[in-house]
Amino acid sequence: MNTRRRGRRGGFTLLELIVVLSVLIALSAILVPSIGSVMEDSKVSQLAVLYDTLKEASARHNFDTGRFAIEYSGSNYVASSYHDLAMEQSYAGWKGPYIEEPVNSKHNPWKGNLHLYRNLLVNGLTGWDLDRDGTYEVTAQGDACVLWLQNVPEGSAEELDEALDTGVGDGVDWRTAGRIQWSGGTMWMLVFQNT
Repeated sequence: MNTRRRGRRGGFTLLELIVVLSVLIALSAILVPSIGSVMEDSKVSQLAVLYDTLKEASARHNFDTGRFAIEYSGSNYVASSYHDLAMEQSYAGWKGPYIEEPVNSKHNPWKGNLHLYRNLLVNGLTGWDLDRDGTYEVTAQGDACVLWLQNVPEGSAEELDEALDTGVGDGVDWRTAGRIQWSGGTMWMLVFQNT
């Protein structure tokens, strides 16, 4: 008796595999950019939360001590003298900790270093045009806290700038005016200033 079956054997034809692969490639071309955009938006949100946390902590620290705080990330900055907000300090008025842990590169969503400086004019900045009218309102050293971050993509910096400086001096270059300044992956954010 002949037990051979006539017709197709199990499996897929080459044409069926090509069709399935084409559909999968088309779907990935649609989904991958969307997923990337969602991830970048998440990083901007993380940084906005960090900004708000440091702003509140810096204001409380300044109120308690009359000093502007510093927080530095990196293996060279482990001593408490680099972490005014997170580690116990011996100077008058300190009632912290003001944040749960010292800042480190994991707090930078783009995994670069970050430092909270007590100087407005850090790493080449010459002033802050807060109202975006073309002139610097803030040019003095030592009267604010500035957050400096590395590896921040331009689009993400601009998105954060739009959130912080909405409607302030529209039409002026966002990279050099307002509470955010950005140049080549480096971003500075004015976190706290006595007014």
